[in-house]
Amino acid sequence: MKIIELSYHDKKVDWSIESITFKPFNLLVGASGVGKTRILQAIWGLKKVVGGDSLNGVKWEISFESGPGKEYWWRGEFETVSPEFKLDERAKIDEAKEVALGYEELRLNGQVLVSRTKEEVKFHGTKTPKLSSTESILSLFREEDDIKPACRGFSRIFYSKSFDPQSISSLLFLFELDPKRLVSEYLDLDSLRESNENIRSKLFVCYKNRFPVFESIRNTFIDIFPIVTDLRYAPLEKEELNNIPALLREQPVLQIKEEGIDRWIPQTRVSSGMYRTLMHLSELFLCSDGTVVLIDEFENSLGINCINDLTMELLSADRDLQFIITSHHPYIINNISFDHWKLITRQAGKVFARDASELSLGKSKHDAFLQLINLEQYRTGIELR
Repeated sequence: MKIIELSYHDKKVDWSIESITFKPFNLLVGASGVGKTRILQAIWGLKKVVGGDSLNGVKWEISFESGPGKEYWWRGEFETVSPEFKLDERAKIDEAKEVALGYEELRLNGQVLVSRTKEEVKFHGTKTPKLSSTESILSLFREEDDIKPACRGFSRIFYSKSFDPQSISSLLFLFELDPKRLVSEYLDLDSLRESNENIRSKLFVCYKNRFPVFESIRNTFIDIFPIVTDLRYAPLEKEELNNIPALLREQPVLQIKEEGIDRWIPQTRVSSGMYRTLMHLSELFLCSDGTVVLIDEFENSLGINCINDLTMELLSADRDLQFIITSHHPYIINNISFDHWKLITRQAGKVFARDASELSLGKSKHDAFLQLINLEQYRTGIELR
């Protein structure tokens, strides 16, 4: 899937993304609070709508490619329903769980496939029997030949999340998913990439099933961290079992070997920057083709020694992937060509995005960076138009 253009309006809070176009690699830059993260959340929210969820008070329009020669255009609007306030002992707010769609339309290469109003739904121009008013037409018709590729595309939107390598929950995931099942179910790389397993599980399967891609991930990781000599999954050694739940004591745990150190270093003692770098590399190698990768605040936990190398790996990836990344870290912005920048600004509740070409920046990367950081829109986040 490749997202081409998006506009989005949350009517509950009168907040909107004005039309924004995307390239294969997109770095959203700008002041804190201008809406960079909200753009990622809007895309993720539309994936949930395709999965059957309702989004109270949301209106959207998106165009995207999903499959050779298939360009879709999808728009819709959910009604706005005020939440019910229930004053119990925790003072919870009961948000509307299911909200009706006011209208919706899906086109493929300009031809209307499905349209909906409050009164009716038409599929290829023919009125259908009464269908759920709270479930998207992409969800309702997901098995139809013309619509299946669109749904498959949205299923490949991936929101990259950082995990604390020291947390028990980060160690428990293999126990909960059954390592033996994972290893026996995925016997080739293609089936693993196409699966809905999380990235940590995919990396484990690659190691256990000796997929050559694990060597590529390991070698790239070692290139970034030359002190590392090897990676493996194995049960914790006796010296590492203090304060570890009994159910984890026989489970395989990610471990690294460092030059000059005899013992393997378990995940519980790996730095968050190292661990996040490994997860991003795993995403790069193990996501299915056509994945849209969303990464918020790319610089989080990454040291200066790995930011540049990891950025270059993402930029040079020979994979059919689209990246939409946010950052306000000068080092990252300066090390990514300004062709990939999108300056995000805001005017009240409206969020705008501008390509570098609209900003009349210098021709060299360094000149463009200096001009960017001195722009009033970049420093204040306020749209001047």
